[in-house]
Amino acid sequence: MENKHRNSNRNYKKQYSREYGKDKKPLSPQTYRFRRVLGDILSYLKSLPEEETFKICQSQYESQLTELLNNGFTWGYSYPIPVHDTDFGALEKKEWAAIRAIVRKQEYGVTNQKR
Repeated sequence: MENKHRNSNRNYKKQYSREYGKDKKPLSPQTYRFRRVLGDILSYLKSLPEEETFKICQSQYESQLTELLNNGFTWGYSYPIPVHDTDFGALEKKEWAAIRAIVRKQEYGVTNQKR
């Protein structure tokens, strides 16, 4: 009986390590930077308490990301993108385009409402 318990515990440990990343590959610096930038932008959008400000910020972010793709810089918005200067040049155009597409699809939801 005791032997059976040991085997099931071993199987659980194998399954746990597969599911929760003991064997996961480390992120490349580029992937980490992309996820961090996207996370910062989305967390700021989710922090806005009113739907109207959310819509304005979302449209300004989309415009700014388009400017980043075309010009490599952005200037003069009331909701500046919360990203460090070094990230502007470090991310590739396709990554900025992916961030723009994700920002465009965001919707005002329960996470934005006052608690």
